[in-house]
Amino acid sequence: MNYGEKFKHVRTLRGLSLTVLSNKCGLSAPYLSQIENSKKRPSMKSLENIAKALNADTSFFMDDNVTKLSELTKVSGYEPPSEIMKFVTDERNLPYLLLAKQMFDENITAETWEVIFNSVKQIMRAMRNPKE
Repeated sequence: MNYGEKFKHVRTLRGLSLTVLSNKCGLSAPYLSQIENSKKRPSMKSLENIAKALNADTSFFMDDNVTKLSELTKVSGYEPPSEIMKFVTDERNLPYLLLAKQMFDENITAETWEVIFNSVKQIMRAMRNPKE
């Protein structure tokens, strides 16, 4: 996992758009996009500003050996609940994980995710408590 992928992953975990991150770290959104797509390599100062805005450790982005989910979540400051980790490691859930990856690749916004999750919650409540 390269530095651009790590930036994008942590930014997404934090629920930040490029515009919001841009405002937090003082770098332009197009420049941040180029960094995420590995078209530009940030200076040390830019790297520090981005890491600070993402509330993450600067060394995490510089270490090319951090590739496992457990390492990624540890350094990025996000620890998934145990239920999520169980879900991710169960082979029966592969279709859902592939769908999640496809949705991630399509750059679905945090607001859209919220709508999706709220809809799923409503469906789950309706299934548990069907109206007569």
